[in-house]
Amino acid sequence: MAIKVQVKDIEGAEVETIDLKESVFGVSMNEAVVHQALVWQRANARQGTASAKTRGEVAGTTRKPWRQKHTGRARVGTRMSPLWRHGGVVFGPSPRDFSQKMPRKMRRLAIRCLLSSKRENGELEVLRGLDLPDGKTRHFKGVLAALDVSGSVLVVTRESNENVIRSAKNLKGVKTLRASLLNTGDLLRYHHLIMTVDAVRVVEELWDGVGIDRKRIPEAAGPVLTEEPPPAEEAQPAVAEESPPAAVAVEEPASAAVEEALKTEEAPAPRRAPARRRKAAREPEAAEADKADKPEKPAPARRRATARKPKAEATDEPDQPDAPKPARKTATRSRSARKKAQE
Repeated sequence: MAIKVQVKDIEGAEVETIDLKESVFGVSMNEAVVHQALVWQRANARQGTASAKTRGEVAGTTRKPWRQKHTGRARVGTRMSPLWRHGGVVFGPSPRDFSQKMPRKMRRLAIRCLLSSKRENGELEVLRGLDLPDGKTRHFKGVLAALDVSGSVLVVTRESNENVIRSAKNLKGVKTLRASLLNTGDLLRYHHLIMTVDAVRVVEELWDGVGIDRKRIPEAAGPVLTEEPPPAEEAQPAVAEESPPAAVAVEEPASAAVEEALKTEEAPAPRRAPARRRKAAREPEAAEADKADKPEKPAPARRRATARKPKAEATDEPDQPDAPKPARKTATRSRSARKKAQE
């Protein structure tokens, strides 16, 4: 459903009527989303570069200014104390990131809500064109007077127009903006909104069709399309069937063997037994044949290459007396000890 709006020229005369899309200029107000969009925009505009040095970051000497006692003055340990001039700052600001995140659908909904609010409250003026050839401030003041607009004004054009910017920059409370840069903060800050027809079409193209809440705009959804039933097949003339022959062969009942075969085919195959059980179930001759077919394993090699010495064989000869053991060598004695031994 389209909305009718009167289009004026720079002299304030109505020249034509255009249709505005309901999905952009006919949305009900959602204050919570608009407030959240404004907070998101202002938070992302903050630089977050404020910084102050603590007592550990201030440059200075670590020498104690004076001794601890017997001076009559307060005890001091460092010149970087926050109590002193040029000292550190207690709980000072540090660089941080203030940026927030907000879903795109909510940001677009906030802009559509504000555009719809401007139209409903009579704060929207649509111009066929804004041609100011010389860029004089008095010409733009004449346009505002012809449109009977006072107070803060936001002027939106399709592209940046140098003459419009020059003619409006010296006026207090007037701001010019390109249609693609329309935002929540400017729509809330300025009371009146002046747009050209080309700017309206750009706005509708940018903020229509993406993120539209169909529950809030039932008219934008359009008629519900239902699937048409498939066309009925044309009735064909019935063809007379030939009558069956008089003699019809009667099937004989299947035998018991055939039924048993059918049952066995339908029954699932039994689970195959493991290999070791199948091997144990064979006949003993088959098991022996399997053993005979297998090659014999070679004998393990000896761990030691040297053979053990054979034990001495027992003899009937009498035992011989043991040979005398050699005398034990004594340790070398000193000369005086040997003399004593000789005496």
